[in-house]
Formats: sequence, structure tokens, C-alpha cells
Amino acid sequence: MKLLTDIIAKKVLNLSSGQIEGTIKNACFDKNFKKIENFKMFDNDDEEYLLNTKKIYAIGQNAVVIKNKEAMILAINENDCSDFSTMNMSVYTADGNKLGRITDLELTDNFRLKHLVVGDERLSPENIISIGEVVVAKGTSPVKLLTKSRTNPFKKPTDKIQTVTILAPKIESETSSPSTPARAVASPNFLLGRKATKTIYGMNNEIIIRKESAVTAVTLESAKRHGKLTELTVFSRSN
Repeated sequence: MKLLTDIIAKKVLNLSSGQIEGTIKNACFDKNFKKIENFKMFDNDDEEYLLNTKKIYAIGQNAVVIKNKEAMILAINENDCSDFSTMNMSVYTADGNKLGRITDLELTDNFRLKHLVVGDERLSPENIISIGEVVVAKGTSPVKLLTKSRTNPFKKPTDKIQTVTILAPKIESETSSPSTPARAVASPNFLLGRKATKTIYGMNNEIIIRKESAVTAVTLESAKRHGKLTELTVFSRSN
């Protein structure tokens, strides 16, 4: 099982040449949103390529490995990749109950969508009715729709019966433009202290972080509000 946020921003390693070919930018799903067909990546010259999942040799902790550069196809136009992101999209039931926001996608070993991670819960793709400005799911009860994700080893055990209420994490303002859903990175605190490799701007061209500046808690909060966490992840490096 893989998490999409564990793959985004990984370097692409060419096994035959020993070169770093670029960085994974996003995932490109099939038209039914069932499987990732390609990953979109960019090289050191910001040229974009499509990396077919069938040509991936391995995915390690620090890099996606390909056998040779033949795995990379130049992305000529926007239609080459349906890379719209469900990250941070709101999820509603068919009767109008909001379940929360998508914070990650669980994938099988062959890159099929296994679950949508909604906060601390998981939603099966079989329950999805439609995906537009929001995700609409079958059913009326969040408890019946969602199944528990990984348990928290730091949570103290309790004998009390607890009622679980699923709340939407406050990642972005509800006034954000529905036509450009923000993208979120799960547990972004790992970005703290990293240095930006380029200047990142907000929705109104205000500067979120300057090139070579260190990421702070204030930077993270601003990146969340503007939907720039994915961009901050891709364009930052460890000291």
C-alpha cells in the first residue's frame, strides 16, 4: 500500500545512467478515477514529462527509480494528463452531510485507488457517486461510509465508549474559488526548516516565501490558506 503524498516530490532516479532526471509533481488518473496511469514530473529545466506507472522499476524511501530515460514522455499539452487533484476537496454524502476533506489517497501496489483518506478515516472509491467541485458519496451516515485508517500508537487506551464526530480540518477558507481546489500535503510539519528553491506566491501575487528562505510555522499557515503546500513541498530542500 502506498500514499500519494509519499510519492509526490520524490526525485526520479535513472538506473542506467545514475542521473537524477527530475521530480514527481502530480498524479494523472484514468478517466474513471480508478487508477494512476502516469505521474507528471519536471526536470532541472522545468520541462514537464509523463512517467508511465508501468515503466517504474521501484519506489524507494527517497526516489522513484526508472530503468532508463525511455520511461519519460514529453508532456506536450494540458490534455496529456488529467492531473486535477482531489486533495483538500470537501466530501459530502448524497443527502448533504459533509464528511470532511481529502488529505491523502491510498494506492495499491499497481497504483489503483484503494481509499480516499478523509481526516483520520478512509472512504472506499466504490462509494463515490461523482467528483466535481466536491466529492459526492453514497449513504447517509459517515460511520457506515468510512472505515478506520491506521491506529495511532500514541493514543492512550480508554474504557469509555466514545462518540466519534468527523470534522473537516481547517485547511483553507470556504471562500476559496471552487474552480481551483487547493492541494494539501498530509502532516506538513516535516517542511519546517527546509529552504525554498524558488519564490512562491499566493493567490493575489503576495509572497509566501522567498527563494533560499527557511520554512517557518507562519510560512506553513500561509501556504495552507493559499493552497500552496504541494508547491512548497516540491520547491524546497533540506539544509
